[in-house]
Amino acid sequence: MGKGKTMLSYPWLTVYATMHYGDVPYNENAEEEDKESITLPSMHNQEILLIKKDLILKLSKEAKEVINLILCGPSEVLETFLTPKYHQVSKEKIKQYLIKDGWPKKTVRIVFEELKRFVMDIETTQ
Repeated sequence: MGKGKTMLSYPWLTVYATMHYGDVPYNENAEEEDKESITLPSMHNQEILLIKKDLILKLSKEAKEVINLILCGPSEVLETFLTPKYHQVSKEKIKQYLIKDGWPKKTVRIVFEELKRFVMDIETTQ
């Protein structure tokens, strides 16, 4: 890839769904005492779920903070991440925001490398 602005290419919805829901089906027809239980259709899905949860647990505090900023941040902040022409989230704008917020450049670079590996690992477990 050449130089220039790069758009955020991570599938953030996959990350969000995995972090918050674990891709676990919820049984809405369960009786009242079973409402809190999770229904897993097969052992294979249970193994995938455990792998994804393990990947989430291994994320650094900083990586989780970046994910939460992108997915749940205030709209005023999220608007600063958008490119003027295409209105897509720019990885460079996020990095600039974090550096202005006091993050060391090395930490920002390491966190984005970690997130890239995380997304690749999540996608290969599906």
